[in-house]
Amino acid sequence: MILSPDITTRYYSNLRESGVVKFPFYNRSLINTIGYVRYVNWLSSFWGNRYSLKIASLFFKLVPSVDFVTAPTGSYRSPHRLKHDRALKKFFTPDRIITSEVESVFGKIKKNHDIICGVHFRFGDYRSWQGGRYYYSKQQYYAAMLNFKKLFPDQSVAFFVSSNENIDLTLFRDCTCFSLPNSNSVKDLYGLSQSDYIIGPPSTFSAWAAYHGSKYLYFIEDPAAEITLSKFKKGLDIWK
Repeated sequence: MILSPDITTRYYSNLRESGVVKFPFYNRSLINTIGYVRYVNWLSSFWGNRYSLKIASLFFKLVPSVDFVTAPTGSYRSPHRLKHDRALKKFFTPDRIITSEVESVFGKIKKNHDIICGVHFRFGDYRSWQGGRYYYSKQQYYAAMLNFKKLFPDQSVAFFVSSNENIDLTLFRDCTCFSLPNSNSVKDLYGLSQSDYIIGPPSTFSAWAAYHGSKYLYFIEDPAAEITLSKFKKGLDIWK
């Protein structure tokens, strides 16, 4: 039971209606009245302050068989991940309004290209995360794209560009690039999952896309290193 839904929860009706995860304060009437973003921000500020959390933790101690936790962010291995693989992917597949738009764009690209490589340009917080260790320039990403393109000399390759910043696609003259119109994190995540291969810095964002789409992923840990097909990992192998 999640008291404060994420800003993207509205795009995942399979998760909201799963019966496994419940959102007791996902109130459609209030959402329609004051708007989703305002409502989610209000819930976050209400449940996110230390006083509300303390009161809630004391209250839930009185409820039998209920554990109240402030959930940490992180990734954890589970012995049940193979058993529930299909259900997990279904719960975290966005609504049709998202998937149809993404699949329409990718369908047009696939008519003229043999391979689509999703490139996750991670800027923003990566400027400072781990001292900027995985913060790469656009030129370094471009070099990785050209490196990848060489792996398929007899096939046509297109690059899906995903980023948390605006990217000028004309910078990559020798590559066929595209992005999603009016994109957001949910569209980009699903777009990466629809690519044949994914490259980008170490990130759970692109790793989840590779898992969800059962696609091959290469983490750019050294932008000067040569990219080979043997370095790509697939699906659950990423988490090993």
